[in-house]
Amino acid sequence: MALAAGIVAVIAWSYVIKADPQTHFLPIIGISSDDSLEARLEAASAGFDHFQAKPVELPELVARARVLVETGAVLRATAAKTESLMLWHDWVRYIVHDLRNPVGVAIGNLAYVMEEAPIASDESRRALEDARCELGRVTSMLQDILDTDRLQRGVLALERARVDLERLGRELLAPTRGLVGGRRLDVVLDAAGPCIVDGDPALLRRVLVNLMGNAVRYARSRVRLAFEGAPGAVRVSVENDGPGIGEELCARIFEPWIVLDPTGGVTHGTGLGLAFCRLVVAAHGGEIAVTSSAGPSAVTPDRTKKSSSAMRRSPPGPKLTTVAP
Repeated sequence: MALAAGIVAVIAWSYVIKADPQTHFLPIIGISSDDSLEARLEAASAGFDHFQAKPVELPELVARARVLVETGAVLRATAAKTESLMLWHDWVRYIVHDLRNPVGVAIGNLAYVMEEAPIASDESRRALEDARCELGRVTSMLQDILDTDRLQRGVLALERARVDLERLGRELLAPTRGLVGGRRLDVVLDAAGPCIVDGDPALLRRVLVNLMGNAVRYARSRVRLAFEGAPGAVRVSVENDGPGIGEELCARIFEPWIVLDPTGGVTHGTGLGLAFCRLVVAAHGGEIAVTSSAGPSAVTPDRTKKSSSAMRRSPPGPKLTTVAP
């Protein structure tokens, strides 16, 4: 059935309106005595926001137009905000990438000064060492930002190898024993069963570093790192006797830019450690979670702050199941 000439003309103008950047957002309501399927399909393909057959009541038409205008305004605002966030995200990525060069130069120059240049006093040497450590932290933060972005976009390729998690844990534990930040910590490692997995050694090391770092930061006197091997899996647990966090906050600590404060609450900051851990664990096919209860947790296991992650089998090696804060 051929469309009426009037309908054809309106549809032609609809194409023009929707193609023009200045008018594409204007809602188009089609009203016609032709209620055929052909007319409705043609109107839809031309970009009509609504098509209605006669007769039409004016109040209904006005209400329909108001809804379309308001909905369009919300969609345009959302699209503009999304575009702005994407531009900001790209800008941050470029800045972070470029910041690594001057930071690397500063670290290299500090190393040269400490090794080659005469240093007046032990106090000066300690100041230089502190500066080098802080620049190292900046480098780690920049790398976390870049790798978190790559993991979120699915473009960070895993460099797989057989990883002995127990051995890796023992290497990481050595610097945390004894006095840490003026506190004496009892740091222990327990292992049961084979603890070798197939994964990216560098990324898994950074996961354990982040989890151990959180455990040490909030511990009162004790940190426990445990590995439990099972057929096709290794479960890794990190526990401490620090203040717990509320159940409602347990899921949020894996969000980017969320940082725990010393009381167990959550604040916004530059934290990417646990968000990075979750993405790495997921990239290996696993899961990560935290369990906790508020208050001290040194006496009974059910009050011990614990975070856990379970990694599914990633061929060809056994799967990794990680538990850590």
